[in-house]
Amino acid sequence: MTTGIVSLSLDMLLLFVHDLEREVAFWHGVVGLPLAARHGDSFAELDMGNGRRLGLHGGITSIGADKDPHHSGGYIPAFTCDDIEAAAKRLDERGVRLVNRQDQPYALILTYADPEGNLFELTKTK
Repeated sequence: MTTGIVSLSLDMLLLFVHDLEREVAFWHGVVGLPLAARHGDSFAELDMGNGRRLGLHGGITSIGADKDPHHSGGYIPAFTCDDIEAAAKRLDERGVRLVNRQDQPYALILTYADPEGNLFELTKTK
């Protein structure tokens, strides 16, 4: 017997940001996610692969940079990465702040901050 929602899969992760232009420049230009769609001055979608999108909702002033996702119920996008060292080098060369590096028995996890302080992770399973 099944309880709960069946066949649930992630479609989009929404990230509420203050400055949409700066965030699109970061996620597209620095991180390298393809820009999938732009909806005026308030919303952009980036392709995270496998049919999943990162939605950037701009002009938000009450959430985002001032929230600590570890303590406020916020979310941290975590991306799997085949060549984590090359990805880390790319981000380092572009001045992206490495917040934490965890070398766990099961994975290497690198936590970075975007220009507004929103955290994201790159992971490589061992």
